[in-house]
Amino acid sequence: MSYRARLLGPVGFHHDGVEATPRGVRPRTLLAALLLTPNEPVPVEQLAADVWGRDLPDRARQQLHTHVSRLRVLLRSLGGPGQAPALVALPGGYRIEIDEQRVDTCLFTDLVDAARRSADAGRDQESRDGLVRALALWQGPALAGVPAHGRLGEAQHAFEQARIDAVALHLDLESRLGGRTTSLPELSRTATHRDEHTRHRLSISLGHPEPGPGVRSAPEVPALLRPPGAAAPPVLRFLDGVPQAFDGDVRLPLGSPQQTAVLVILAYYRGRMVPIDALVDDLWGDRPPPQATAMLRGYIARLGTALAGMRPGSGPSATVRRFRSAYRLDVPDDHVDAWRLADRLAEATAAHAAGAHREVLTAVKAAPASWNGDPLLGIPGPLAAHWRRQLVEQHADLAELGFGALVELGRPAEALAGLRELVAAHPLRERPRSLLMLALHRSGQRTEALRVFQSTRRLLATELGIGPGPELVALHHRFLAEGMPPFRTAEAITPPAELPAVPQLPAPPADFVGREDLLRRLTAALRAGRTDGPTVLALHGLPGIGKSALALTVANRLRELFPDGMLRIPLYRWGEEDGPTEAAAHLLRQLGTPPDRIPPHLDARTAMLRSALAGRRILLLLDDAHDAERLWSLVPSEPGCAVLVTSRFRLPHLSAAEHVAVGPLSPVESLELLAGSVGEGRVDAEREAAVELVETCGGLPLALRLLGTWLVRHPELPLAEVVRRFARAGADRLPGDALAAAFDTSYRRLPPDQAEAFRLLALVEESPITLAAAATRLRRPEAETIELTEALVDVGLLVSPAPRRYAYPHDLLRRYARGLATGRRPSS
Repeated sequence: MSYRARLLGPVGFHHDGVEATPRGVRPRTLLAALLLTPNEPVPVEQLAADVWGRDLPDRARQQLHTHVSRLRVLLRSLGGPGQAPALVALPGGYRIEIDEQRVDTCLFTDLVDAARRSADAGRDQESRDGLVRALALWQGPALAGVPAHGRLGEAQHAFEQARIDAVALHLDLESRLGGRTTSLPELSRTATHRDEHTRHRLSISLGHPEPGPGVRSAPEVPALLRPPGAAAPPVLRFLDGVPQAFDGDVRLPLGSPQQTAVLVILAYYRGRMVPIDALVDDLWGDRPPPQATAMLRGYIARLGTALAGMRPGSGPSATVRRFRSAYRLDVPDDHVDAWRLADRLAEATAAHAAGAHREVLTAVKAAPASWNGDPLLGIPGPLAAHWRRQLVEQHADLAELGFGALVELGRPAEALAGLRELVAAHPLRERPRSLLMLALHRSGQRTEALRVFQSTRRLLATELGIGPGPELVALHHRFLAEGMPPFRTAEAITPPAELPAVPQLPAPPADFVGREDLLRRLTAALRAGRTDGPTVLALHGLPGIGKSALALTVANRLRELFPDGMLRIPLYRWGEEDGPTEAAAHLLRQLGTPPDRIPPHLDARTAMLRSALAGRRILLLLDDAHDAERLWSLVPSEPGCAVLVTSRFRLPHLSAAEHVAVGPLSPVESLELLAGSVGEGRVDAEREAAVELVETCGGLPLALRLLGTWLVRHPELPLAEVVRRFARAGADRLPGDALAAAFDTSYRRLPPDQAEAFRLLALVEESPITLAAAATRLRRPEAETIELTEALVDVGLLVSPAPRRYAYPHDLLRRYARGLATGRRPSS
């Protein structure tokens, strides 16, 4: 038995030669909405919008569940268990589980991608055959028989555009192979009502070189008619205003700002696979449109056409690759000007550190020359804004290194004009002003050098309420003392004696044990570093599991990697609103800024902090993060820096981070930790009782330390007696008030309905807790119960070991919740 899901024609299934189509427009529309993103969850709200558009009925959710039930009956008719597609209920939505090779849109995309690759490699016949198979999948207009509103309308347009592009490529291949074309009728039918660029491509393919009215002319028209091999490879240019793609001297159309933003995002991740949910976050932030996924797929399909389909026979140099639900931009490093900038900056930085000033100049001169001060112009989205700031910083860093090298090589006069421009473009950066002072002094303009210092002091006092930094102050003192004659090669500038010591993290716990695998993993990641920004490691786990101890241990072992300091931000001290402002002040104080010189507002504090951290190799520990992305503006962007984040739950918005789950200690490690507190002799004397006590603590380091402290205060009690006391205390008691306090922090952050669910579910005896049992205990419908339980999973207070099954991640947490539910303080 075989079947194929069809979206490229009347929506439904083709099963063993027989049509299997849902009855009614609504079920067909529901099937189409699910098949747009096979094997991915679709929220109930999105499905309702797909099915009814803006005119939602009063009982839309209940009607949707009815349509789901009918659709399941149809799916079961396609085969037995494991063969037929499955419609799976998820918290807040549904997912259709199906072999993607049985969905015609997925198969069409894969066949066309393979055909493009074959054409790029010069295998024209193979490419043509693949396109014939791909176009044969079409049985009519895309998504025929369902309403074309919202997300479905976007998808319908994207599929039809992909069909046009495939037919055009098919015609190109037939022309090159010298055969009689069979594509002209379909091209003529589909060429109407298309954008100007597509109409122009089709007019060329049909043998009409003169474009119709309003169609753009060269050089913006793709060079389809140039001889093979005559075209230069495309170059992606992001630094000089609006992003552009060039094929030789011909500019390729990249589409709308949103579509171009997708190319920008893929380029930012530089050769790494980018999941589609990360693309959504990076393009729209926390307010994506309802049809975001379908829109993205349409953008990516059209980008693929622009980059890979414009030069048949010559081998494209830029391709968007897809693997499951992730995408990657494949392009040579030297074909992206922003990558060239980053690479030359890394080379110049390394040469500067080695004192090789001529190599610094070589790297700077090899950097992209085009720059108008406003990269990624007009590109929307939070990631584009972040990269824009980063590119501006990188360009300024590279310019600083180049001008500094000129000064060091005894050519200060050549640097003066550029330094003045750099100071004007970045008035609050102190390093260019230091270089300008030095260049003026060595050019014999001592008075002008002192005036630069005075103007800088006035500017910083007015804008930020601070004074010049140590490098400027040191230069000023030496110039006043006539200690640095002009025309002399540079020597190290000695900071004032009152500079603060390099800040360091607290020492890790002296009794830290185990975690060897995690220590190796974290150490390797920090040593490897990244070339495009800081290394970010996000540790998540239960309260008391030892996340902070692990972070402090690995950081202190690698102090030599961060010679400019390691700083800790205790995020639990502040609320969500004032957190960034207070954290900035905290960091500035750690860096030695007097409290009375710290400005009151976040923007000024951030600017001051950026200046203080510029050029440093530091490590930041964001401890106990609840909403760490709001503090991201405080993090340095320089490669060589690192950020360790600890949180009680996974922070999905930190897409650039490597996420590390921290679990309980093993029984052996737990016994070692307990023995460190009470002594090995006491543990060895009552080994069996010690093992029972360790099991009671469940490998939670905080609980083990509290237990060890209590046992030290009661040396007269045998461990077996302590075990009996724990047994009499009941299932809702915890080993220590401090552990309950740690759990309190997470519990108090919950909204009232989630807090109630957290308490009451502890009274359910079965484990894991089924959805039905949870709904019965909470006295809520299953749909509402799923929303509550999944919300608790998101914040780490429940786990879901299987669909519609839930459990507390630790027995001590269940005891805590049970104590809240029974009205007793959950402590010993």
